[in-house]
Amino acid sequence: MKRTFLSILCLLMAVLMLMSGCTTTPDETPDPTPDEGADVAGDETVDPELQPDPEPQPEPVETDFRVIISSDIHCTHLLEWYGVNYRDRMQMWVDAILYEHEQDPIDLIILNGDLSLDHWLYNKGGTWLSEGVSTTEEFVEDFVSQLPEEIPIFIMPGNHEQFGNDDWWFITGNDRQEYTVLGNNLFIMPDTFAGELDPDYNHDGVYTGVDMDFVNAAIAEHPDKDIWLIGHYFDMSRESAEFKELLRTNERIKGLFHGHIHVPDVQELGAQYNDLTIAVTGNFAYTKAADVLGSFWGFRDLVITADGASSRYIIADSEAVIDGKEVVVEREEINEVKYDID
Repeated sequence: MKRTFLSILCLLMAVLMLMSGCTTTPDETPDPTPDEGADVAGDETVDPELQPDPEPQPEPVETDFRVIISSDIHCTHLLEWYGVNYRDRMQMWVDAILYEHEQDPIDLIILNGDLSLDHWLYNKGGTWLSEGVSTTEEFVEDFVSQLPEEIPIFIMPGNHEQFGNDDWWFITGNDRQEYTVLGNNLFIMPDTFAGELDPDYNHDGVYTGVDMDFVNAAIAEHPDKDIWLIGHYFDMSRESAEFKELLRTNERIKGLFHGHIHVPDVQELGAQYNDLTIAVTGNFAYTKAADVLGSFWGFRDLVITADGASSRYIIADSEAVIDGKEVVVEREEINEVKYDID
């Protein structure tokens, strides 16, 4: 009996010693490993999907742009200027634009009217009226189509393209008047020859002036941008009092551009119009200047940076016959005008 009791006691002591060796004190208990990707705050695990999104950072506003503005190109087989076939002349225009883009990339092209002679030629009528042929359409399909697809192109009518808006859209892909935005710049392109559209007689265009409802709507939609006005022609002697008041009072208007007169120039509007200027976009057909080579085939650019803006008339590389002599015209920049940008 005594031996049995001692055996039981020894067995109990062995069990207690075994249990004591496997027990870990509370201070020695390891922390649970948090799930990968979870945040630990005290004893709570936070779902990352419930965390607030980081504050979006505003993208920097682009400030540097280059715009080409070209008018009075007159794609037509009815006339030949300076001894050059019209299609060869159109190809020189394309090649000159492509050269400019290679040297300093172009962000926008505006063709501000008189692309053809579709509705007028002295007493004959243009190609559309006399032959049922639109050389505006030929110009767009054969020559504008060669320009880089990434450059937005807007095509405005002049006084020689009196198509209604539906036909104009079909030919060019845009309305007769448009506006567009580049960075902090609003380019408004009003149609100032919108009278007597779709005529059935020899027609040199009817000047209607600036459509102020159109211009005011564009400005209201973009109330904080610098404004550039581009038309085929702005005849200040026939413009409305409302348009003149806009030029006097809206300091966001930086400059105007027009063609029509076939001579590159910078026209000063004077102090009464905040010293604004109209930069004239020259021609790629014929010049009315006595100095032919001094205002030969070309177009304007407008270069905008954060520090200011400037425009130059660029006489393009070309070949022609002037006064019976074959001449090679080299690229030249003239008629520079500078603009203050706030």
